[in-house]
Amino acid sequence: MGLEDVLSTKDLQSNLDALPVRLPGQDQVVYEFGKYLGERIANQPDINPQGFYLAAQLALYDLQRGVDGFTNEPIVRHKLTGYPSQIYDLLSSYITIIADATCHQEFAKGVKEMDRAVNTQSSVPENKKTPRARSKTTKKK
Repeated sequence: MGLEDVLSTKDLQSNLDALPVRLPGQDQVVYEFGKYLGERIANQPDINPQGFYLAAQLALYDLQRGVDGFTNEPIVRHKLTGYPSQIYDLLSSYITIIADATCHQEFAKGVKEMDRAVNTQSSVPENKKTPRARSKTTKKK
């Protein structure tokens, strides 16, 4: 991973705060998610594409549960808590779109690769993910 694959979280937070300008015409819930994600990554000096993707997914997980995973404290009265699970699934599909709107091209490409890798792995049937070794104790008849 080169230095071009890392972004300053300060710059990224600013871009996420400006999401309504960078990605016009979206529902307010998308902009609220961008703002929340910016707040979540603000305590790190920089972030890579995989970190961005994971931070976004973890933020959605925490919002859906209503509990901050870092502090184990309830997320009180946030606009994005209390929605049906389909809203969080929808926001998850926006992660790569948000990356395109707020990050440089190579960084956004890395976020898309991470999304593709995660979604490809999760779409493989459970019995096809890892081959099972044949037990040596099994006797042939």
